[in-house]
Amino acid sequence: MPRSVRKTSLETRTARLNNPIRRAPYFVKIAKGLHLGYYRGAASGSWIARRYRGVGNYETDALGIADDTLAADGIKVVDYWQAQEAAKRWAERARLVEAGVLHSGPYSVSDAIADYLEESRSEKRPDAVRGLQYTFNAFVLPELGELSCEDLTRDRLLKWRSAQASRPKRVRSKRGAAEPATKPTPDDDDARRARKVTANRIPAVLKAALNRAYQAGRVPPTMPGAGSNRFPRSKRRWCAICRPTKRGGWSMPVHQNSGGWFRPVSLRVAATPN
Repeated sequence: MPRSVRKTSLETRTARLNNPIRRAPYFVKIAKGLHLGYYRGAASGSWIARRYRGVGNYETDALGIADDTLAADGIKVVDYWQAQEAAKRWAERARLVEAGVLHSGPYSVSDAIADYLEESRSEKRPDAVRGLQYTFNAFVLPELGELSCEDLTRDRLLKWRSAQASRPKRVRSKRGAAEPATKPTPDDDDARRARKVTANRIPAVLKAALNRAYQAGRVPPTMPGAGSNRFPRSKRRWCAICRPTKRGGWSMPVHQNSGGWFRPVSLRVAATPN
């Protein structure tokens, strides 16, 4: 990615407020064929990205609200430097989509699971595929299926994983039952340990599906932080997402925070509590 470009008239909110209000955005070139634009509104401004596609054609994308009146949070409200990084990520993704490297349009968790199951039918036994399909349908798709793979955050996955350990055990339901049957979890260490073992097993199949999507190029392979171990090891054994993979590879692609993209993390937790 190119380095950040300076533009004194857009870098700070004070400088931006000195620009006259007008319909056309104020653009600054941040890379070849890529511009960052600032639209000066009556109350506050907003950021847009513009990419040259050739023969006089441009493609634009809204990046978020400028931090003219609100503090930047890196998600909906972004400052000048954050807007530049967002514009570069958007342009890079668009380039990879055009090259056929990435999936066009949002690639959801359910899409990744469907592709994984389709490919697994030629690699695994039928009973193994049925087991995977049951796990996905029962535990993954109801809560995460509609999310884009790029929107999987560390906090979202942590809450989802922790919820699996706290829920009662599922048992065979009657045919046509509206709700799945469950068995109350005894209040003892062995039962809680067993639920944590299940909480380890369920994310493992989701991790396999997302890894397959990453290896097939269906999710961005060249985003900031890809392939690095950024999460420190935790002293607590009951830790969900903060432990790096031992092999140094991609354990699971997720957001670390609003300013980053994919980070290699492990969803495996210890079955024995502190």
